[in-house]
Amino acid sequence: MHTTMKTATSWLPVLLAVGWSVQAQGQTPPTYYSPGSPSSEPAPAEPTAAQPAAPAPQAQPAPATAPSAGASASGSWSFASGFDGDASGSGSAGAKAPMSDEQAYQWRLQSLKLHNNIYGSTGLLRISDAGSGAEGTFRIALLADWFTTSSFLCTEDRPCGKATEDDATHFGTSLSLSVTPLPYLEAFASFRSFANSNSEGRPELLQVLGDSIIGLKAFTPAEPNKLFRFGGEAQLLLLNGTGGVGLDGKGTGLRLRALSTVDFAAMEDAIPMRIYGNLGYRLDNSAQVVADTEEARGNMPITRIERFGLGINRTDFVEIGLGVEGTFEYIRPFLAYTVDLPLNRQDYVCHKGKATTRAFHDACLGENQTFAYMPSRLTIGARGYPVLKGFAPMAALDIGVTGTSDFLEEVAPQAPWTLYFGLGYAFDTAEPEPIVKTQQVEKVVQLAPPPQFVIRGKVFEKGTTTPVANAIITLPGSMAGGFATGSEGVFETRSVQPGAYTLSITAEGYHPGQCTAQVETRQSAQDPFGVPPSPSADASATASSAPIITEITCELEALPRMGNIVGRVMDAATSSGVANASVVVTDAQGKEHRVTTDGSGNFRLDGVVPGAVKVQTEAEKYLLSTESANVEPRKDAQVNINLNARPKQSNVVVTQTQIIIRKQINFETDSAVIKGDSTSLMQEIADVIARNPSIKLVEVQGHTDNTGTREHNQELSERRANAVKDWLVANGIEASRLEATGYGQTRPIAPNVTAANRAKNRRVQFVIKERQ
Repeated sequence: MHTTMKTATSWLPVLLAVGWSVQAQGQTPPTYYSPGSPSSEPAPAEPTAAQPAAPAPQAQPAPATAPSAGASASGSWSFASGFDGDASGSGSAGAKAPMSDEQAYQWRLQSLKLHNNIYGSTGLLRISDAGSGAEGTFRIALLADWFTTSSFLCTEDRPCGKATEDDATHFGTSLSLSVTPLPYLEAFASFRSFANSNSEGRPELLQVLGDSIIGLKAFTPAEPNKLFRFGGEAQLLLLNGTGGVGLDGKGTGLRLRALSTVDFAAMEDAIPMRIYGNLGYRLDNSAQVVADTEEARGNMPITRIERFGLGINRTDFVEIGLGVEGTFEYIRPFLAYTVDLPLNRQDYVCHKGKATTRAFHDACLGENQTFAYMPSRLTIGARGYPVLKGFAPMAALDIGVTGTSDFLEEVAPQAPWTLYFGLGYAFDTAEPEPIVKTQQVEKVVQLAPPPQFVIRGKVFEKGTTTPVANAIITLPGSMAGGFATGSEGVFETRSVQPGAYTLSITAEGYHPGQCTAQVETRQSAQDPFGVPPSPSADASATASSAPIITEITCELEALPRMGNIVGRVMDAATSSGVANASVVVTDAQGKEHRVTTDGSGNFRLDGVVPGAVKVQTEAEKYLLSTESANVEPRKDAQVNINLNARPKQSNVVVTQTQIIIRKQINFETDSAVIKGDSTSLMQEIADVIARNPSIKLVEVQGHTDNTGTREHNQELSERRANAVKDWLVANGIEASRLEATGYGQTRPIAPNVTAANRAKNRRVQFVIKERQ
């Protein structure tokens, strides 16, 4: 069995070449075209000395039966010259028409969506297309690949000496270029570098710099409605030597592939899908790259970690690939499966008795030919086509199917997964000109319509130049509804008859008004609103389609511009409404407005002068509250007031000389910002001062301990005293009744020797300096 497979596979490159050549000769020869040629049957070839001119064809009915047995044909076909020869019989019913100009134009545009695979040939990630781009196009691609995993090459079943687990990381890049110089030929090349790190490797990092592929691909050229395409490609595999940069000639290999593509997207009833098939043979001589290293080790094979890290194989491979791609406009997803079947052409002898093989528990191909040991992978990916012409980002994921956990000494292991990402760019050196289509149409000449008369006006606020937007204008007796002014106050009616009109105008915030217009057969000579006049207003010039416009201006008297306050007074703890609360609003002009809340705590005040207002609220068993609001003309200002209940035991006591607070006002550390937990205390202080109008002037004193410099403590005490004053003013206490003074560390009430004493010295005091 082994000998049979070896013999058959040794002849596989020859068989593939012969089979592809026979297939190319047996198919319908392609019809060549040039952009701009008519999309009709090709002209017959001119007669030569060896072949007289054929007589002019006569019209005949289509044959109802198959060609006669005497029909014959002879000739030859090649990629370079097409088809030559003569034919006789029933005719060429299978011949296809050449591409039209439009088809050629679209084909060149679509060919910019074809991009390189990892070998440089156009196709999917690993599978090659039996085709290429349009003649004169080239493609360049940069691709990166990466994976990281653990317990991959060293496991319980396949240890690496004594190690039963490893950490492996891989990163690689490849740069590829492909060119389509002829309609049936593509040349390509790729340059690849990669690095593999493994925690159990010695050394841990293995790098390969500059592996190269140079290849040629031939294929059947593109034709309209061509479902099947076939081709073949040859790749020269040039490997970099270990330990440096430069090619190692002994490791040079060869890949031969037969290619086929089923292109449903090329048919007249297009389906956005292509199916690809590849069958190939790879002559792999990569083991020669490490031959000197193994000889230096006493003919000991390199380890499994080194085989994977350097991509070393001791066998050739039969390569099979099958893929499907969706050819959508902005994205082309694809799915592919590829497998490499090893064949020991090199007659490598695997000795299980060798130390490396025994330590790494590798299997031998001669004894283990099950599919589990063959490298295979499933690829899922997609290319995208953004608005930038020719650019195509790509992402793909290789998922190892077999060969990821069962290892042969002759074959490099298959990675469990690999992520690919990169960018391709395609360019057409013969950028096609867009097809311009000319179509004759009949022009219908219409008679000029009868003259149209409209009223155009602008509505201003009386006594100003302010336009009134959203005003509604109605014509007397009109059944068509009204007309609204725009943001500039301009309106225009539908067509009206000449005569006198009185227009009714209404707008929110304005008294209703009226405006008159006299529509005549001649429009005004000048448009006061900046709209150019129509060409001619003469009634005799009815051939013009422009309407005859009558322009007017209208004024509306504004209603008083007052605002309203709508609000609710609530218990801060329960959010329930507080009934019978007294609300005093001081407007922007200093006028007070008073209202009492209803049973639900709601209140409303109408006719408030626009501007900033102060809202002071008082209710039994609650502390006073002062809020600020802004009233806008003809709008409701919403104010929600939360009242804090008066504490059962007051924290603020008024004596003849001081307002004593039983708790201290807390500030942020080394700051004048009052903490939120002191809000209720501050409201209680404001309530006491507000309810004692006999107190005319209170000094707000700020004090600190002796921590820090004297200058800093003085400045901090002043800022804290002013912060308390500002809070009280913002909450309804007149600024004239307060003054703020900072004393720094100059007036301690306890020695600054303990933390408790220093806390006592950090304080705010309220000293009554003037009474009525």
